[in-house]
Parts: sequence; structure tokens; C-alpha cells
Amino acid sequence: MDRDKIYENDFLKPIMYWGKRTLLLATIISFAPPLYIYFAYGVIPTFSEVLKAFILVAPYAVVLQIVEPPSYFPILGVPGTYMSFLAGNISNLRIPCSAVAQNAAGVEEGSKEGSIISTIAIGISVIVNLIILTIGVFFGARLLAAFPPAINKALNYILPSVFGGVFGSFTIRNIKLGIISLVFCVVLAALNIIPANLIAPLGVAFTIFVGIKMIEKEHAEE
Repeated sequence: MDRDKIYENDFLKPIMYWGKRTLLLATIISFAPPLYIYFAYGVIPTFSEVLKAFILVAPYAVVLQIVEPPSYFPILGVPGTYMSFLAGNISNLRIPCSAVAQNAAGVEEGSKEGSIISTIAIGISVIVNLIILTIGVFFGARLLAAFPPAINKALNYILPSVFGGVFGSFTIRNIKLGIISLVFCVVLAALNIIPANLIAPLGVAFTIFVGIKMIEKEHAEE
């Protein structure tokens, strides 16, 4: 049996089988807390409250549902997508781990080799994340209280530094596209015409669109 068949039959199919079921189970379980509050305490929001919450959340959620899966999938791969959307922390943890691991292994994102490396990297990140969270739950407050104020303030820059590192690693591959994406997001932030939490999803969508147009232009000139 060649490598492609082994990848499809022995690696991908079992992951897709269990991935669909675990995500469906997670979706069902996510309704458990509100159902428990309702049946145990009789607390239920009114229709107007539900509608108000939906109006506030829907624009942001709809954009994420459209932008996130296609923008994350080329890096994560099929197995990595299942694990990441189940474990969470996709943009600030799973994507960087997957991208850095594939870059270190010298494999191409979207390839079968890249998918395998991404799976290993994300699986390890989930385990390490669980260990760190467990330690943080029991000792996090004591550790933060023992740190000097300067260190606690510096911790706020961890997430931007992760985003910057990932952005830089991809910009090196296509500097022109990276600059266009950066300028677009900076302009959106400066204009302050949309909520801040929509800038990143819109930036991703815009970058994908521009990238496709650049590739089409290159092929047309060949």
C-alpha cells in the first residue's frame, strides 16, 4: 500500500470518523449549563433578552463563522481543524504551534506531510496547555501575586507578540501581501469605524482575497 492510501485510510478516515462525533458531542454538551440552570433553578431569559444578546453577538459570530474555517484550515489540516475547534485557543495557540512546527520540519502547509506535523504539534500543545492550565488553576493567583508589577504588566503583551511572530513568519514568504494586509488592518483601526474585534477577521478575509487576485495575475502573465 502506497503512502497516499495509508494516509487516507489509516490516518485520515479514523480521525474524521471520531472528529465529527466528538465535535457533535461537544456541541450538545455546550447546552448543558443553561439547561441545568433552567431545570435546577427555573431561571430562563425572556425573548427580548435573547433577541438583544443575539443582535449584539450575531455580527461578530457570523463573520467568524465565515472567515475562520477557510483561513485556518490550510495551516491546521483536517485533523488539526477537528482538534483545534474542539480544544479552542485557535488563533493564539494552535495556529502558532502548527505553523512553527511545519516551518521547522520543512514541510508545506496543506500537504499530507504538513497535516501530519500539524496534528502532532497541536496534539502536544493541547497536552501542554492542559498541564499549564491545571498548574495555573491551583497556583496561578499565588504566582501572579509574587511577581513584580512590571512583570504582570508585561504579560499583557504575550498575545500581541505571538500574533506578531506568526505574522512575521508568513510575511517573509510574501512581503508584498504582508505589507498590504498590515496597512489594511492599521487603516481600519485608525478609522475606528468598526468594532475592534472585527478587524482581524476582516483582515484575514481581505488578505485571502488579495492573495487570490495576486496568484491569478501571476498565472495570467505566464
